[in-house]
Amino acid sequence: MSLFLASAVMYGQEFIAYRDSIPGSYDFWLSVPPGYDTLSVDVPVVIFLHGKSLCGHNLYQVMQYGTLDAIKRGRQIPALVIAPQNPGEWWKPKKINDILEWVMARYNGDRNRVYVLGMSLGGYGTLDFVGTYPEKVAAAIGLCGGSTLDDVEKMGELPLWIVHGTRDNRVGISRSQRVVAGIQKSGDASLLRYDWMEGKNHSDLARFFYMPETYEWLFSHRLDVREIVEPFALTHTVWDNAYRSWNTKTHVIMSDPPRRDHHPVRTRRHMHYLDSLVVVPIVDTVKLVADDVRIVMFGDGCWAVVDSNGFLSITDSTSVTRVLNSDGTWQEIVPAEPEDEKSGEEEEEKKEEEQEQPVAVLAEPEVKYYTVKSGDTLYSISRKYNTTVSKLCSLNGIKETDTIKVGQRLRVK
Repeated sequence: MSLFLASAVMYGQEFIAYRDSIPGSYDFWLSVPPGYDTLSVDVPVVIFLHGKSLCGHNLYQVMQYGTLDAIKRGRQIPALVIAPQNPGEWWKPKKINDILEWVMARYNGDRNRVYVLGMSLGGYGTLDFVGTYPEKVAAAIGLCGGSTLDDVEKMGELPLWIVHGTRDNRVGISRSQRVVAGIQKSGDASLLRYDWMEGKNHSDLARFFYMPETYEWLFSHRLDVREIVEPFALTHTVWDNAYRSWNTKTHVIMSDPPRRDHHPVRTRRHMHYLDSLVVVPIVDTVKLVADDVRIVMFGDGCWAVVDSNGFLSITDSTSVTRVLNSDGTWQEIVPAEPEDEKSGEEEEEKKEEEQEQPVAVLAEPEVKYYTVKSGDTLYSISRKYNTTVSKLCSLNGIKETDTIKVGQRLRVK
């Protein structure tokens, strides 16, 4: 983490606006931390869910308060930050999950370190999301909210901190107390913590988004270690310093909107240079978006668009022109020379030779199935069986954004 933070002066923070990128889901900002492209490790992922006052169709409203605003003001948060905008409804867990999976497929996010926090309507969204997808979240903080879920039992499966002010006149403290009581009644509440802050009103709790201690507490948890670290004490010093000690050297680069219909893939899982590519002898130029965009094919049969920055995007194109070398230069792909036409006599000799060869008996392809267990994802299953998520989806007739359930039987070969 210290090395990560030290790189902030060299590399600017990026805010990328994604609109209409995921059918049926929310528009969202993605904050890419300084030095991201130089790191050899996956980075944490933070999902920030705003309250009712920021609902609408103007993404810039999402920056009025919260995690993105904290970053703009200089608070260093070494993570990919997903900040969707709710148009004006209850937060839908599936829509949030669709965004999470979309980002994970394109960036180096650590699935063991996914965190969620939100307040007011976002507090409801936080608790609804972790109550629906507890197997995806390492830790969460729900501020002055509640839950629309009838069954809150699954919220007890992860480190969860619920905070509410006793003088909240917008969302009564009883909403959070109902969730706490439900988790306690369901059985194991050992991973639950809650604080009823005496004298604090609704808006007071926005300070949590600006406290460095908030993110330090979240980052101290991992999905593969279900243990809770005790929350930091909400002292006057911590409270008063929430809006202080900014890093004034933070530089934010805004990308709004990104190139139309082009979403760069910035993950090492998809970064393959020329020596690891299998190129077919087709050289038709394909102009997609810009003149510097070309098509290549990976050895596993996956097609991708490569631009001059080396970013990749999945496509179903069947044309190849040039590829990117490891030194950053482009190499044109020369088509295979057509074979000379053989004489009729040579063709007859070839047919006779083929007839003399014994007919090979093809073995039946191996078919293998896997039963989904708790904590499994399409990505983890694909890694286990040395395949790809797209192949799993094709074998089982599902989409990458679909949710798999415990006990579900998936074909893996």
